Amino acid sequence: MEYSIRTVKEADAAAIIEILNPIIQAGTFTVMTEIFSVGDQINFIRTFPSRGIYHIALDKYNKALGVQDVMPISTSEVFKHIGEISTFVAL
Repeated sequence: MEYSIRTVKEADAAAIIEILNPIIQAGTFTVMTEIFSVGDQINFIRTFPSRGIYHIALDKYNKALGVQDVMPISTSEVFKHIGEISTFVAL
C-alpha cells in the first residue's frame, strides 16, 4: 500500500471527521462521546498549539487513512516536555 504523511490543513477537516465520528459512535476505541462537525475540526486545527504536531496519513488517491497528534498539555516551563498523543485509524 502506498501512503503519505503530512501536516494537517484546514481543508482536511471533513476527511478527519469522517475518520473520527465513526470511531466515536462505535464507542470502543476512544473515550470521546460527542461527534464533531467540520466547523469543530476547523477550529481545532486553527487553535492547535504551535509546539504540537498534527499529521494525516493519506493513500495514493489522497483518501484519509488516519490522523495523529502530539499536543503539549502545559505551557509551564517545568512541564513543557509533557504531552498527549492521539492516534486514529479509519475503521
